[in-house]
Amino acid sequence: MRQSTPGRTGRVGLRRRRAALAARRGSGDLVAMPVRERMVATVAGMVAVHCVRAIETALVTVPGIVAHEVTVGRVVIDHDGRASDAALRAAIALAGFDVTAIARERRLPLA
Repeated sequence: MRQSTPGRTGRVGLRRRRAALAARRGSGDLVAMPVRERMVATVAGMVAVHCVRAIETALVTVPGIVAHEVTVGRVVIDHDGRASDAALRAAIALAGFDVTAIARERRLPLA
């Protein structure tokens, strides 16, 4: 079995979805699935790939993040509701960048 590495949360998310689906099938009852939320942050000052790596490393400190995608100038985060705007801004500031805007959206669970 492959280990998940920081910045590559796709496999972890897939495992969680499969486990939730298996639990749902096995019990015969509907299992309450958490509603996932998404935050999209626009980040100023990112000019190269090393900036992406710095932000990916800083996002580890934010509790509740389920998955993230970091590109130059943009950070997309899926979380379970515990991650706040302030925590996201603080983590990105720790990496040395400024958040110019944050947009939020609620997503229905996959199952």
